[in-house]
Amino acid sequence: MTTNPPTDNQTALPPSNYFSANNIILAGANNKIENSSRCSVLNGANNYIDGKYNTHIIGDYIGYIGEDANEPAFEVQNNSFHVGCSNGLHVYGDVTAFAGSANPISVSSLTPLVRTAALEARATLLENQVATLQTEMAAVEVTAAQPSGIIGYVYCYLPPSASSQGTEVIEIDFDNQTQTGRNGWNSTSAIFHLIDVPNGEIIDMHRPTDSQGSSVAWTSTTDFSDIIILGSLGASGIYQNWILSGKFTRLTTTYQGVGYAGQTYWRALHTADNKLQFSRNGSGSTNAIYFWFAIVK
Repeated sequence: MTTNPPTDNQTALPPSNYFSANNIILAGANNKIENSSRCSVLNGANNYIDGKYNTHIIGDYIGYIGEDANEPAFEVQNNSFHVGCSNGLHVYGDVTAFAGSANPISVSSLTPLVRTAALEARATLLENQVATLQTEMAAVEVTAAQPSGIIGYVYCYLPPSASSQGTEVIEIDFDNQTQTGRNGWNSTSAIFHLIDVPNGEIIDMHRPTDSQGSSVAWTSTTDFSDIIILGSLGASGIYQNWILSGKFTRLTTTYQGVGYAGQTYWRALHTADNKLQFSRNGSGSTNAIYFWFAIVK
């Protein structure tokens, strides 16, 4: 379909406002125009114009409603030109919007603005991601600084020559980091250790030559506040490890038996002000004694 331009003695006619049909579909498949005027579809497929004026389509699936009545349609407008192309619009030259107005806008003039906006949005996104990572790292650092689970042990070994000596109360103050009371077992083969698990350190508290009632300080960066202390009831054999075949119980503010299984030669408690205290419970066997305390956060 072609039109002739006006001759020298003719005047170009303005756009017509009357609703004569004058619709056209050029090639394509499954395209439809109805109840409309001066509309066109150029090639393409599955386009639908209904009740519109001066609407033009090139490409596919504009205004299309599929077999499913609930399938959304790409809405068409009066006095509009629609391009249905999933691969985008490729233009050799510039594209100008509002060309007939006093303030036309070209795509090329918008490109730096769009690029700047995109970079600013990217920078904001990166800043938010960094802030999130910093928060997560801070949470990891706090977790690392405040370990949970078993954070320490108190381990004692009393050889036969030492197990029957001394009735003095032995005390470990976890809040003030002091140890009071000579272990009384003045044997160099005895063992009295606080094992600091997070720091991987063994704090030796065996002081066989100190005077009774003496107190010494010990140092650890591990947080031993608000702990639970589990006292071992020992194993069934003298030299068996309580972890393998013994049992243990949570210490309270009341003395409980600890040490060799089935015997009450030793007793321990956990005071309200976070001190572990243990001592002999009267006279008892001179057999070698092993006992443990597990410190749980």
